[in-house]
Amino acid sequence: MDNYIVLGALMKKCLLIAPLFNGYYKEIMGVLIEKGFLVDYERDQFSNDTFSFIKKRLFRNYVKKSTDKYVNSICEKHENIYDAIIIILAYSFSKENILQLKRKYSKAKIIYYAWDSVSNFKVIKELADASDFALSFDPYDCKKYGYSFLPLFYSESISNKSEKQYMYSSIMSIYPTKIKQLEKVLNLIPEDISGYKYFVVKSRLFYIYYKLKYSRLFRGYRMKDFRYRGLNKKKVYQVFANSKVVLDIPLENQIGLTMRTFEALALGCKLITTNSDIKNYDFYNKKNIFVIDDSTKEIPSLFFEEEFDNKYKISDSYSINSFVDKLIECLKKDENK
Repeated sequence: MDNYIVLGALMKKCLLIAPLFNGYYKEIMGVLIEKGFLVDYERDQFSNDTFSFIKKRLFRNYVKKSTDKYVNSICEKHENIYDAIIIILAYSFSKENILQLKRKYSKAKIIYYAWDSVSNFKVIKELADASDFALSFDPYDCKKYGYSFLPLFYSESISNKSEKQYMYSSIMSIYPTKIKQLEKVLNLIPEDISGYKYFVVKSRLFYIYYKLKYSRLFRGYRMKDFRYRGLNKKKVYQVFANSKVVLDIPLENQIGLTMRTFEALALGCKLITTNSDIKNYDFYNKKNIFVIDDSTKEIPSLFFEEEFDNKYKISDSYSINSFVDKLIECLKKDENK
């Protein structure tokens, strides 16, 4: 027991505040622990249920009051013991919430990571400016605001040893800003190419909301055309591993590459994407990646038929292990000052 206490005193202590989404926080925690951190976890928003989302839209002060209360609960729950607080996303947080964490955990360095673009969520700049270190997956935000560039990652536990059962697969959450792009991509796929499609709307209430507010975009769709429960990560990997091609349609104005990009390429899947910025990455090549732009008239059948070229396999520098290394490098930089 005494040895454990001494070891604990020597180890770095970290509070991770991150989304529940697909359990990625568990993988990040696991890597932090492997690297010698003692880690506590809190989700990045006070609630993730459908009714809270609706109340957020209807009552402006609801988000601020609920988030302030939630951050207070974090401060009351955890003692002032942290060397680092890593915050990912946290859209409902404000500058004042970050400053409150700074006051409570005065020895901790706050590392903020933006898993989205300032153009989509203006609050990102506010949160980044209030933190000690700011990183982003968006290369344009990094250039404009001085953040450190850090792309997303793939899990090192995934395996690409599967027969290719599907010519293509498309598993994605559906939003009004995404549905037009989705229709465009599906219409470019040759008629004789079939695939696995799983389109998720957060709940039936969301579908009704979209149908009423965005009736033109959702014309022709019925409730049964969508799923209302996301696939777990294991099932997503299984589908991707069994697919020759994976479709990637990020949100409008999103420049940073999606998690799907790295997962698909790590699994040996080809990629069809609407994000042209992928051409700026070291793993881009036309054999494995087809980029759709306004001039695209069709996706050739040959792209689906030819095998993935392993010469252009994605490197370890995009693994979750490398991702976490780059986050905690911020602490080392600070120690060397």
